[in-house]
Amino acid sequence: PAGQVRTTREILETLKCGGGNNHAVRVTGPLDLPPVEGLPIPPYVLGAWLGDGGSSGGDITCNDQQILDEIAAHGYGIRKQPSMPLGYGILGLRRQLRISGLLKNKHIPPAYLRGSYAQRLALLQGLMDTDGWSETHGRCGFASMNRGLAYGVSELLHSFGVKSAVVPS
Repeated sequence: PAGQVRTTREILETLKCGGGNNHAVRVTGPLDLPPVEGLPIPPYVLGAWLGDGGSSGGDITCNDQQILDEIAAHGYGIRKQPSMPLGYGILGLRRQLRISGLLKNKHIPPAYLRGSYAQRLALLQGLMDTDGWSETHGRCGFASMNRGLAYGVSELLHSFGVKSAVVPS
């Protein structure tokens, strides 16, 4: 529906209609930003590691060959960790994580939140492939016990014009 400008009084007087909310504000469209050059870790790889990686190293717990193949497609070697049934080392990632200040400090660095649409989408795809889900009616979710990461994912979603909420557990 077409939007209309309303005064605060008009909104207050017509706030509810039939028990439901009577007013809404459109969400913004996606941010149109230029690519960020020189990101130390490819966005998809960072997203997958943020979702299922060990915070103190360049490893990932994974039961999906497609995720491992996508990481390898970005030039990383993948090595099975014999001591962990679903553990894989991502060769060369630990050093990049250390340089980026991400070891034992999982979060989405600001440069990744302000990348191009394609860069942000790749990051979101890595996050969703590991710790996300979708339901049959289109609702999606992302689960993390890391509050900072959860708020970072929410900010990432907002950069696409997607409404999101962080629900504390």
